[in-house]
Amino acid sequence: MESRDFWDEDAQAAMGSTYLVYGQMRDRLTQALTARWGAPEFVDLGAALDRALAGEPLPPTVDHLCNVASGPAPPWRLGRRTVMVAVAWDDKELPWS
Repeated sequence: MESRDFWDEDAQAAMGSTYLVYGQMRDRLTQALTARWGAPEFVDLGAALDRALAGEPLPPTVDHLCNVASGPAPPWRLGRRTVMVAVAWDDKELPWS
């Protein structure tokens, strides 16, 4: 699946179906990883963003995801590594594109 530009369309109408498909893909990947590694922790990026805006420092991975994604981002901790699954967006206006 390839993303497309939403520049000239109403953002919600343009990305609604694409976001839904990617959300379904995220859910299937989350199920597969849960079967392999067990249940993930729960991280709500919306709540994390609210905490960051209130001045609370966030872990680097969560901080980055708050800038490009919303909704659930289930993390699995594997030793010193963290694996998170989220639907994120990118655009040519973003500095890290």
